[in-house]
Amino acid sequence: MLLRLLLASSGAVFWRMNAGAGDTVVAPIHQALERRGVAIEFFHVLRSVEVDPDSKQVLAIEFGVQATVAVTAPDGRYSPLVDLDGLEVWPTTPRYDQLVQGAELQQQGVDLESAWNDWPDVSTLRLERGRDFDTLVLGLPPSCLPMVAPDVLASSAPLRAAVDAIPTVATQGVQLWMNPTSGDLGAAQPATIATAFAPPIDTWADMSHLLAAEHWTPGDPPESLQYLCGVLPAAPAGPPVPDPSIPAAVHDRAGDDLRRWLDQHGATLWPAAAD
Repeated sequence: MLLRLLLASSGAVFWRMNAGAGDTVVAPIHQALERRGVAIEFFHVLRSVEVDPDSKQVLAIEFGVQATVAVTAPDGRYSPLVDLDGLEVWPTTPRYDQLVQGAELQQQGVDLESAWNDWPDVSTLRLERGRDFDTLVLGLPPSCLPMVAPDVLASSAPLRAAVDAIPTVATQGVQLWMNPTSGDLGAAQPATIATAFAPPIDTWADMSHLLAAEHWTPGDPPESLQYLCGVLPAAPAGPPVPDPSIPAAVHDRAGDDLRRWLDQHGATLWPAAAD
């Protein structure tokens, strides 16, 4: 893997994107699929996978429907992207105006992407082999399979072994907007990317070029933007439960860890930011 990283890279080991990964990678794929007529459904959570023990074929899958699309949505379908200076991007929250339950979701501040949310499904969707599908692609992280697809694991010893052997590692991402420029902070110039730094936040990228794509009120906009990421030691153990306070508590602990990390290691990245 190291040889491929160093010798088979194209121009550089790391590349900086001109926007978020969701906007530069996922959004164009989404748009291409839509143009090809692919039906894309949002707000569906896989709840179970039913497998025939003899044939080992998937017989049915069941989804919980988190929200329904309002009839006033464009063409009656949920349109997820918003325009930001000519770039189609994913908004921070769902487009509530396109959802029947949008006002309630917005008022309660429900995070439908969180596995710990306590929002009840509004309905159930069951898809059956032969009637609704012939082939399925199960695109889930290994850690999800014991919860939603135990029958699949029971039907495949190799898959069961893989799931048992491959742990899931929680990660954290941090963005810091600073008033001085990166050069004034003492950071290496030109803007760089580094990894294998001080754990747990061991990867850093100077992403100040993204400031041009952000909207700031006039007066005192930031002059530099730093991205940091790494393993999240404070991640909760075990399967998620309906309790929104759990991710909130982990978020707070991660913030405390970040402050300690910056006290210990921040001056290495930005020598002029600390005495």
